[in-house]
Amino acid sequence: METRSEKELLGANINVWAKGLQESHPDLAESLDEPRSVGYLGVERLGLPEAPNVTVELEEFIQFPEKFAQILETKSIVINLTPKVGRLQRHAGVNLSPEEALNFVWEKVAVEDVAEYKVIVFAFGDITFSGNVIIDPEGAIIMESRAGQLGPLASGKVVPEYSMSRDKHLGTFKYSFEDAGVRQKMYETLMVIPHEGEGRDVEFTPGYYEFIWQDLGRPQGQELFFVDYRDNPAYWEVNDQDNKN
Repeated sequence: METRSEKELLGANINVWAKGLQESHPDLAESLDEPRSVGYLGVERLGLPEAPNVTVELEEFIQFPEKFAQILETKSIVINLTPKVGRLQRHAGVNLSPEEALNFVWEKVAVEDVAEYKVIVFAFGDITFSGNVIIDPEGAIIMESRAGQLGPLASGKVVPEYSMSRDKHLGTFKYSFEDAGVRQKMYETLMVIPHEGEGRDVEFTPGYYEFIWQDLGRPQGQELFFVDYRDNPAYWEVNDQDNKN
């Protein structure tokens, strides 16, 4: 059984990592710390597969939280509390029952601020594999992944178990591991990203991506969903800086 703080960590994303740069790199932290909705809208704009979800006013959600679990045909949900005004904080909780989700809201949001929030509700299932991808405009690719939940990896709390990279000059891939099944899963994930060309000449849409492989209990078993896409150049710029260090 996960604790409340563990569930919040599982719901973390790149914004948590970005906030950690505020003291050492304040300008970079500011450019990276975008609303979570930016990433969701990016996924939608590219037509990437996304987990069943619904966005509603928080005022509506707190009246009938169980209704949204029923709509999404799930027992557990992910909620992302998204403020409409800058003075309020974003919050995310993972693997919550409707009752737990309601308690989570009241722990994070003052009664007088409820009208200032929207909530994005996702169906939650068993996440078996997750990761992120950075693709720069010149064709370099870095993909990092791990077995299980995305939050600890995306927020920088754990190191990746598996890494894959593509040389932008040669177009060849390198892996940090030998497992053929994991290599296939990472390659399948990459090929869902919009691209043109074939073989070493294939060109992928630049940006920062987050993905999960999740089992929602449907006949198809494990399904690939993207949970974040951003085309902010700061993502591949910070990656270039890391490679030079």
